[in-house]
Amino acid sequence: MDMNFRHAIVFAIAAISAGGCSTGAFQGPPVPPDKSVVYLYRTHDHIPNEMLMPLVPKFTPPASLPPVICGDSSIRLVPGGYHRFVVNPGEMKCSAHTEVTSSVSISAKPGETYYVKESLNSGFTQVRVNLELVDPADAQADLINCMGQ
Repeated sequence: MDMNFRHAIVFAIAAISAGGCSTGAFQGPPVPPDKSVVYLYRTHDHIPNEMLMPLVPKFTPPASLPPVICGDSSIRLVPGGYHRFVVNPGEMKCSAHTEVTSSVSISAKPGETYYVKESLNSGFTQVRVNLELVDPADAQADLINCMGQ
């Protein structure tokens, strides 16, 4: 096999393997000075399912989950996904409605960034969505492994 061809194959495999990986801290586009930004994200999660086994990987198709509503917009995240909402400063709420309602309230200030983590838990009859406001350092460490949607 030609040496240049081998190098090309190795480079292609390395590039594909590194896709979605990042080094350092997550850094999104700058926040417009007159707006606020809210990142809603979901890690590659696992949820307990007592009826099947103690812990099963959970890939719930997005269409079967309720949307998370942030302000006037909504989205259904996939595992490892995030969405960047650019919003007007002021009071806003992100919420998801399943068997129970989970919500976070944010007093958004101009030029500031906020992070809301979506996680899934077993419910009585369906998956429950849990939302929590996350510290920027923790969120940025999680977001390194997430992809925008």
